[in-house]
Amino acid sequence: MTLTPVQKELASIGLAFVALGITATAFASEVITVVQRDRNFLTRAVEVSVGDVVRFTNEDPYVHQLYTRSASFNFSSERQEQGKVLSVPFTVAGTFQVRCEIHPKMVLTVAVN
Repeated sequence: MTLTPVQKELASIGLAFVALGITATAFASEVITVVQRDRNFLTRAVEVSVGDVVRFTNEDPYVHQLYTRSASFNFSSERQEQGKVLSVPFTVAGTFQVRCEIHPKMVLTVAVN
């Protein structure tokens, strides 16, 4: 089967869209939700990929203030009231401890691959 120049151009455009779709899917970040309740994280550890977002949902009647301090990645939240959501993108690989400044026993391990 011989393709006309127009058919060849359309075929190459189609392949470009397929490649872009695969690339966009490969780089799409995920959102992982971690619930805060009873002055704890309901899960003790999560594993995410670089660029994924961890969404912290405060279902406690208590205020939280989350932070991570490490050589390669740091964040510190404002006071997080009941019902508020905090979204944190993890932009570098490593293992990080997320803690609450107000409730020191709250610890979540985030492994970023």
